[in-house]
Amino acid sequence: LAVTATAGAQFRIDVNISKPLFLGAGTSSGGGPVDLGSIDVTSAWVFFPEVQLYYQFGFESLHAGVGARIFTFILQSIIYPAAYLELQLGPVVANLNVGGGWFGTFGDAGNGGEFGAVFFPDLNVGVNLTPWFRLGAGVYAAWAQAVPEGFLYAVYIDARFIFVVK
Repeated sequence: LAVTATAGAQFRIDVNISKPLFLGAGTSSGGGPVDLGSIDVTSAWVFFPEVQLYYQFGFESLHAGVGARIFTFILQSIIYPAAYLELQLGPVVANLNVGGGWFGTFGDAGNGGEFGAVFFPDLNVGVNLTPWFRLGAGVYAAWAQAVPEGFLYAVYIDARFIFVVK
């Protein structure tokens, strides 16, 4: 019995628009995660545009990539290095993305970069409606070594446009 797969490398650009549903903070002190409270922003007109740029490689249903994520808050943007692992089972796609270690800012409030133990895990599950468009939901978090017992999180829905160049 032989298993074959086609491996290939390519450049991938994701253009994503996220709508946060809940924003919150938690702590892991005392032996387990504890929710410190969240804010329901379902009815707020708040969206987070984002671009992800990756060198992607993998097989037919399993992909990985390294690159950068860029979030824009209209007048100010944030960029940081990131890596992802993505599993596709039919039209359903699970994407685990982790970034951080350095982040830069650019825009009206100023430009700069900073190294630090700040990390941004993101778990998203979506449904491919076409090969280039996906609707999904996920949870995004931020954790800093300077505050090891605390973290921030956002539960969101999103629409993602996916462009792959071979």
